[in-house]
Amino acid sequence: MKIVSLVGAFALICSNAFAAEVVSVSPEGSVKNIQQVTVRFSTDMTPLGDPRDTIFPFKALCSDLKGGSIEVPESQSRWADSKNWSFDYAKPLPAGVRCQFEMKDELKDLKGEKVANRNFSFSTSGPVILSYKPSYSSIEPEQYFVIQLDGAVDEASVEKHAYFEVEGINEKVGLTIIKGNDREEILKSEYEELYKKDPKAMAEKFLIISAKKRFPELAKVVLHWTNGILSKTGIPVSDTQAKEFKVLAPFTATFSC
Repeated sequence: MKIVSLVGAFALICSNAFAAEVVSVSPEGSVKNIQQVTVRFSTDMTPLGDPRDTIFPFKALCSDLKGGSIEVPESQSRWADSKNWSFDYAKPLPAGVRCQFEMKDELKDLKGEKVANRNFSFSTSGPVILSYKPSYSSIEPEQYFVIQLDGAVDEASVEKHAYFEVEGINEKVGLTIIKGNDREEILKSEYEELYKKDPKAMAEKFLIISAKKRFPELAKVVLHWTNGILSKTGIPVSDTQAKEFKVLAPFTATFSC
């Protein structure tokens, strides 16, 4: 009886070890520039050599932080082989998106065995800075900055959490977001062709800021982009950024005879 029991237990362990399940998923957590989601199963899900998406294993739902629906690029799915499934977006997801992949009920492998339930999610974090203008390090004492972002940002969170660190000033220097006609004129001047082509993109992904205090001449200035900054959908920045500048010396002129 003991031998039979041991054999039965061993068989049960082996059965569980080879149960149909998800072996790996990518991506998870907070990531950027996501255009493809991949899932690998432990057992064959489709016939070998049949890459058609005859089995759609997950329901994909992208939303904002509050669970509201959000517009994302077009997508399609396919089987790379009998065990590997991919979900591809037409272009990378923008900042501020949270996507949940929920396994379909009663999903079964090619042999008819039920796949162990596995859901996963990821987000594209809050906006990061892609470029600055001026792009060089030298700035004027009353410089404005044009910032290009990878997604729409919550401006109130920028004014609350972004700041300048200025040599010679022993406190954080806050910033102001330039809006209205001044903003439009600056964007037309700095990005004339892009502004004509897609003003909506300019409105969502470009920010113009200035410091609340005049920078001292020759001072080192660092712009800090911090974790408290949010996308318009409420998703926080996951990686801080800092950009260093140097204030120009005052203009002087000399004459000699």
